[in-house]
Amino acid sequence: MLKHIFLLVLVFIPAFINPVFAVEVKGLDQASVPVESRSNADKNKALKAALAKVIVKNTGDASVLQNPVIAAQVKNPNGFLVQFGYEDKEGQLYLKGQFDERRIIQLLRQAQVPVWGKQRPLVLVWLSFQDENMQRNLLSDASEEELRKLFEQDATDQGLPLLFPVMDLDDMMQVSEADVRGNFPEAVSSASGRYQADYFALANIQQQADGMTTYRFDLYPMKEDSGIWRPLTESAMTVVSDAEAVNAMVSGLSQYFVGQYAVADSGFNEEVSVVFEGIDTMTKLKALEQYVGQLTVAKTAVIASIQGAKVVYRFTLFGSEQDLERQLNLEPRLEAVTLAVDPFAEIESNGNNAIPMEYRWH
Repeated sequence: MLKHIFLLVLVFIPAFINPVFAVEVKGLDQASVPVESRSNADKNKALKAALAKVIVKNTGDASVLQNPVIAAQVKNPNGFLVQFGYEDKEGQLYLKGQFDERRIIQLLRQAQVPVWGKQRPLVLVWLSFQDENMQRNLLSDASEEELRKLFEQDATDQGLPLLFPVMDLDDMMQVSEADVRGNFPEAVSSASGRYQADYFALANIQQQADGMTTYRFDLYPMKEDSGIWRPLTESAMTVVSDAEAVNAMVSGLSQYFVGQYAVADSGFNEEVSVVFEGIDTMTKLKALEQYVGQLTVAKTAVIASIQGAKVVYRFTLFGSEQDLERQLNLEPRLEAVTLAVDPFAEIESNGNNAIPMEYRWH
């Protein structure tokens, strides 16, 4: 029995209507690993490490490598390998492995761990740090600081889209280092609005006299309608190095989004029908098929009917209706609108009177 019918209307969303800037993360099926040589021993070791990286990218959680089912398969990367090659970057040799994405997802489902889809929220990070002259500054997107490189590497490894402010005159006039270090989100939110991000984080890294590093981060939504800013997730700790601090911050952000958007198999096989409107060309139909095909919440997705420019998809879900709704809400072209009357009531011939939902693609 189908539980609900959603109506989704496809049109382009202007920038002023509740924009969502989730991005599609590329390369979730591949990873690069440094190697000392092209020997078989180094190659086999690197392929295991590359497969482990790909698994972490698709889950957003390094702890899944401790899962017995996954740990056993990581020992045999050739069973998932599509191709590999070598590349030299600044004198360092790397092995780059590409793996069968379909088999990777099957493995994760078999291990009963949540799978994180390709569409992921974009996070703007405001970071207060000490430069080489021990002066406190805000890290810019174009910075050559080692911290920027650490963030880039860890975010890539976990498949987490991050960006930093450009720190031009506009940013410097609106946000001070003290605003970020003091964790004043209301002072930073307006400056964050110019960036196409879904969330912003206020972070701080401080070197201690004993050589240890203290960090703190707080994640916020881009808007807070209640006027009371409360972090969605936060963490503060003392660790042994800047690298460990960056890894902890990226992991903390990733774990929050995994909790929101990654989906494990509930075993309930919940069924939902979704009506997409505005599919008036073959190009749009193919785009819709591609979009639906990458929804990790969907166990199966088949076209139930086509009525003019309306396409009805029938989903069987790994998770719940709410999981599907959260993933649909990541799509920048979809806007949810509650309907007073169900325009597709005839589809619910089984007597289910659930109130449908409408998604417009402006």
